[in-house]
Amino acid sequence: MKNFEKIFKIATGNQPYPYQKKLALNRVLPQVLEVPTGAGKTSAVTMTWVWRRCFASDEVKIVTPRRLIYCLPMRVLVEQTFDCIAKWLKRLEKEFLPGEKPELVKLLGGEIGSSEFDWANYPEKNMIVVGTQDMLLSRALNRGYGASIFRCPKEFGIINNDCLWVIDEIQLMGSGLATTVQLQAFREMLGTIGCAGTVWMSATLQKDWLTTVDFDSHQKISTEEKFSIEAEDRANTHLKKRLIARKVPVKTESKIENSKGLAKEVFHHHEKGTRTIAVLNTVKRAKELYGEINKLCKDKKNIDKSGVRLVLLHSHFRPGDRKEALDRALDKPEEPGTIVVSTQVIEAGVDISSRTLFTELAPWASMVQRFGRCNRKGEYEKSDVFWIDEKDNQSQKDMEKNALPYKLSDLRASKRNLIKLEYVSPDSLRELDIGYEMEHGLVLRKKDLVELFDTTPDLTGLDIDISRFIRETDEFNVQVFWRDFEGEEPSKDEPSPDRKELCTAPIGDVRGLIKESKKKKKVRFWKWDFLEKKWEEIQDEREVFPGITLMLHSKTGFYTKDLGWSLKRKGEFIEPIPVPAEATQQRSLDGDELSEGKWMTIKKHTDLVVNEAKSILQNLSIPVEHRNNILEAARWHDAGKAHEIFQKTMRGWDKDKNNDKDIKIFTKPPPPEIQNQLLAKCPKHNIGHERPGFRHELASGILALTHGKDDLVAYLAAAHHGKVRLSIRSFPGESKPPKSGTRFARGIWDKELVPPKSLNGETFNCIDVGGGVEIPPTPIDLSYMELGDTNSGESWLSRMLRLRDSSKIGTFRLAFFENIIKSADERASGGK
Repeated sequence: MKNFEKIFKIATGNQPYPYQKKLALNRVLPQVLEVPTGAGKTSAVTMTWVWRRCFASDEVKIVTPRRLIYCLPMRVLVEQTFDCIAKWLKRLEKEFLPGEKPELVKLLGGEIGSSEFDWANYPEKNMIVVGTQDMLLSRALNRGYGASIFRCPKEFGIINNDCLWVIDEIQLMGSGLATTVQLQAFREMLGTIGCAGTVWMSATLQKDWLTTVDFDSHQKISTEEKFSIEAEDRANTHLKKRLIARKVPVKTESKIENSKGLAKEVFHHHEKGTRTIAVLNTVKRAKELYGEINKLCKDKKNIDKSGVRLVLLHSHFRPGDRKEALDRALDKPEEPGTIVVSTQVIEAGVDISSRTLFTELAPWASMVQRFGRCNRKGEYEKSDVFWIDEKDNQSQKDMEKNALPYKLSDLRASKRNLIKLEYVSPDSLRELDIGYEMEHGLVLRKKDLVELFDTTPDLTGLDIDISRFIRETDEFNVQVFWRDFEGEEPSKDEPSPDRKELCTAPIGDVRGLIKESKKKKKVRFWKWDFLEKKWEEIQDEREVFPGITLMLHSKTGFYTKDLGWSLKRKGEFIEPIPVPAEATQQRSLDGDELSEGKWMTIKKHTDLVVNEAKSILQNLSIPVEHRNNILEAARWHDAGKAHEIFQKTMRGWDKDKNNDKDIKIFTKPPPPEIQNQLLAKCPKHNIGHERPGFRHELASGILALTHGKDDLVAYLAAAHHGKVRLSIRSFPGESKPPKSGTRFARGIWDKELVPPKSLNGETFNCIDVGGGVEIPPTPIDLSYMELGDTNSGESWLSRMLRLRDSSKIGTFRLAFFENIIKSADERASGGK
């Protein structure tokens, strides 16, 4: 056990404020943390978790979740928070006991995890995951944006169990806030592995915001579970300077629609050697103001005459360009100074300060955050906060439209507050009623969550739309990237996009371009088709949903380094980001990348997987019954690889489509010592299975059931690739058995013998999966795919739904068990 104050000082370089120390030493972790902007709530909650999980007594460690899930509304906040935590953990390097240092993971659109290791493969590790609400909440709902649908259950399991969610800047989250509240209610209701809690944080927070249909904040959040700064904190010299910093609100002469007039005011009030920030509510207005200020900085020959560093910040940039812009904004101003024009991305969490602030009217909670970007540390004796009024002489309809993405009533409430305030320092705002009620519209219900557990519908394109649970309707985005491929169509071999290529674009812009292009192919977008295993052109705007990743040809345009995504830059060639040599190919429904590697038998690979599963389980608190089921599932998970189709693939046999005969297309044979054994892996040779859609893990699950294994064992054996889960069904393009009426699904035919009696002169008497388990030749029984009871007992669907709905297992625990098997398999297969 180590002293919290010492750990905090080593990590941050500062002594903790009294509230930060109290937070760490409190009997329970709070659910609400209300702290003024600039008062260190990020370091407070992060270092509290680090100390309690890694340095406190064993009694405290065991009740502290092993994963900290830090959820933020904007990617720029993620980047800065991630960098701060990385710095703190680095400074603590020598203090951690072996194996206790938390892994740090960043989840952003186009920037998922780490190239060094797969974060979701280590459910037993201490870990801090920092991400946007889009990336984190979509994973908590089993539909991770930017992730293969086959990977979603693994991430769903690890992100909902043994975790502490921190929801920062909740006033910016929109509909996502209610989702975080409902998810916490469901974790308590359905049960999890390990502790699972949530901390909601903001400089402006009302308990009523956290009340939903399944979560009564007044009943669930006690006085002990709500933290804020107290008199002792206000007396602290360092913090007091921030709290009383002098900030004078002033109304601009120009209204919001007059970008030229506003640009002149910004330029006029900007002081040399300082930073000026202008915050607008939409990307469009930010770009317009940026353009007008840019004109003022240049002479008639379009040459910069001012020397002012002018920066545009919003969320629609490629990562490299966005980071470069943010770095320029954060750099110390030179003599001419810096002017930053930004959207809400700078509103909260970004550790930046200005001498002069211009802000469009916004809900009061957001205004308070923007005030925090001015004279943040009390470094100026006086600073100015210019607020921009709404347009005059508008109809009610136009006023409401121009107020978007906010409500007109909220903007009017902020205006009334500003008129009566002399200063807008944190202490001046303390006693002010923020007058902002947060209404929850569509709310995630238990039925929605339970239905989302099954990922099968997504494979056919018919699925539940989760976007309404993530953000407000007008904030939906997609990811786009540009490639300079030859010809008119991208090759099926065009690899997955690298995170550095991806740019966020408004879904309305993309849908509009596709709609306009229906009659004439002016702009073309492509998506990856899992079933057809190729890049498929988008034909209709209704095919575009939030979070989808789309490819454009580089010659299409719509992007510049300074402006980011821009509809006005059509046809300008976009220099593509070089694709790394190790770029991965797209996943498909019948892909089996984990079966490619060094020659290995089923027995040897299974032993490795079981050992990995044991290694994971020894660090987790899982009931003995379920622990035994998991280990048995690990033992059976690849029994289905003994199927004739899989073994022919391992040995390089395929079907000659012209004369329906087996032909040898892979010449290198297995090593002599394993030539007559059942194989699990072979060197990569890029040939598919003889039967389209073949899934060996379905055979594994059926074999487990046939031999009387527990339903949980069968489920985990079948689900370890994320492609066979709650239901069994056939898919388009499958090969049908020659005998009419024979059941078939996922490349498996009813009554087939596994293993086959012989294959190309080799005979097999059993499936040796190690551990003394030898499975005799067994006919596949696909009667389990039928609905209702069969001669073999209950159907597959009935059994698996019972597991999902069981009070002892349930949705979250079942997914976590799934994660353990999949992680053990990938780690044993050489995965990171």
